[in-house]
Formats: sequence, C-alpha cells, structure tokens
Amino acid sequence: IFQDLLAHDREANDIVDDFHSFAGLGSRRNGISIAVRRQHLYEDAFEALSLGNGKYLLE
Repeated sequence: IFQDLLAHDREANDIVDDFHSFAGLGSRRNGISIAVRRQHLYEDAFEALSLGNGKYLLE
C-alpha cells in the first residue's frame, strides 16, 4: 500500500524515479530531495525536514 501511495505521489507531482540509475541519486522535476543514511535515519530525516531546511514543505 505504501509503495502504491509513493508511486501515485510521484506521478501526481511529475517526479521521475531514477533512484537505481547510474547517478544513484535520482532526478526530480519538482519537490524536495533528501538523502537519508540507514544508520542515522531519524537524525537525517529530522535535519532534512526541519522547518529551517524544509521551508517548502508548508507550500
């Protein structure tokens, strides 16, 4: 279910999922791009999505 929601969101926001491409980081046309290390999931997510860094989340 979660993967279906993500796919729908990518499609609705015109985001191209190239995560497994040669670049390894993917590309996007709009939206927010973050990188999260598995060993530091909560710390990275908190820093990347905090109000100061994720000011576009409220738009």
